[in-house]
Amino acid sequence: MKTKRNGFTLIELLVGMMLSVIIFMGIVSMVTSKSSFESAGKHVGALHNAGTLALETIILSIKQADKNISASPQYLTINGQTLSIANAVTDETFSGSSD
Repeated sequence: MKTKRNGFTLIELLVGMMLSVIIFMGIVSMVTSKSSFESAGKHVGALHNAGTLALETIILSIKQADKNISASPQYLTINGQTLSIANAVTDETFSGSSD
């Protein structure tokens, strides 16, 4: 005589639970790695923006300095003020003698 089975055996329940846990851990791992990649992408974007700003500031400073400074072998002009290099440097400076 056959008996009718209602439900699952203990082994079937344990196997089902283990499969569910493995699938759940995979989903959690995927979500965690996706959020860390997004965070890393945001940091890379912020670094790129900061680098671009720094380079633009340097370029602007160089362009402004180029407008305000001119030089020749005898004169240096900064913002309209001229310094005579020949008068600023004497022969004693390069002779190596000390008094």
